[in-house]
Amino acid sequence: MAKVEVLQVAPVEFDRSQLEGFHLDAPRPGDLIDAYSLELAGWVLGRRAPVKAVEAKHLGRVIRRAEVWMPRGDALPLTERAFNRLSAAVRGCTRLLGPVSPRAATERRNCGFMLSVNLIGLPAECELELQAVLADESVVPLAIVRARHAALRPTYQPRRQPILVSGLGRCGTTWLMHLLAEHPAIVLHQRYPFESLGAIHTMRHFQVLTTPANAVRHADIRALIESIESIGPMPLYCRAEDPAMHAWLRKEYVEHFADFALRLNDLIYDEVARPQGKLDCPYFSEKCQGGKLVDASLFMELYAAAKEIFLVRDFRDATCSHAAFKQKLGERNTGVDEGFLRHQQQLTHFLLAHWQSRRTTAHLVHYEDLVLRPIPTLQAIFTYLGIDDSTSAVETVLHQASTSEIGLENHLTAPDPVQSIGRWRHDLPLDLQQKCNELLADALEEFGYARAA
Repeated sequence: MAKVEVLQVAPVEFDRSQLEGFHLDAPRPGDLIDAYSLELAGWVLGRRAPVKAVEAKHLGRVIRRAEVWMPRGDALPLTERAFNRLSAAVRGCTRLLGPVSPRAATERRNCGFMLSVNLIGLPAECELELQAVLADESVVPLAIVRARHAALRPTYQPRRQPILVSGLGRCGTTWLMHLLAEHPAIVLHQRYPFESLGAIHTMRHFQVLTTPANAVRHADIRALIESIESIGPMPLYCRAEDPAMHAWLRKEYVEHFADFALRLNDLIYDEVARPQGKLDCPYFSEKCQGGKLVDASLFMELYAAAKEIFLVRDFRDATCSHAAFKQKLGERNTGVDEGFLRHQQQLTHFLLAHWQSRRTTAHLVHYEDLVLRPIPTLQAIFTYLGIDDSTSAVETVLHQASTSEIGLENHLTAPDPVQSIGRWRHDLPLDLQQKCNELLADALEEFGYARAA
């Protein structure tokens, strides 16, 4: 059964002052692909500046990039008919523009690209935005590709399921992780600030090493093989040289690696659980903040019973806390200004997009409820997880977390958590309050925070 179905390929009307032409030869609508990845191939020609790369974006972030360098005849997925169209287009540009320099002629000969996108961890129906990156770093949208893909279901049955705590910095994730650590059904590395990422590290390796390599110049292969400081997708097999091996790497290899990754995570958390006397607990937990939100989506696909807790806080308060914490650490440029707020806007939009893509399976917690109404809030969390949610269990967790010494006082930027609620009203001048309400409007509305100053 096909793992991927291409639903739509929609070229974008690009700026003719920036590009001479573009064509996407693969994929095509209706394509059925028995793999966990999608290959996008075609050609693109710059006008005012050379095109140096193409990128695929998902939820506003670049997830794969490939250089534009392939000689037209070597663009492996191109059909002969497509190649002829490309050759005619390039010849037409040459006739139209007149004589060209040797450098420009080389750019036109080597205008092909092949980009492989790993779909594991993306929504079942996902949308990819393809864009060209010119030599001056300007970006030109090229096409939208929509695809439906089957989830990867490993054969290995893990002994523990993950609990991912997803959110942004300064939203209370450290305190929530500390609370979870006190429940007998949950194991996590108890080193402050609870950001040991053993399983996430494993899943990052899984994602990188199961992503098919883009086409590689022969001159670059030795450097890729001999590097000991970084490792990427396997560059040794391509469709033209070994189609059977290429197909195996895109399917069976991925499935074997998924089993290995889940088995390794069990072993990692055996070592964490043993000194805590929690070898039989059903859950382990790790924190996914900011850019690590993409890691949570991998867990949600590979683990059949994974759980995810989104922890949010009034983003205006979080902004003030973030600036105050940077100042506490002695960093420079710690004040809140419009540039800082625009960075916060990007983070909140990213969080919002992930919440909207997984809200049907995740549990939402507000920092304010965790601080002001801890017992019912924790009970709701434990009910969602299917573990002991009795009042006595919750009170024990709260007592043990409140009396343990982990250095949490170094994390605080307000006299107590209650006073940190609504701090934006006195920490920010009126003009920045208004700017916050403007830039963070979507996230404030989605998560139920009043916008009024």
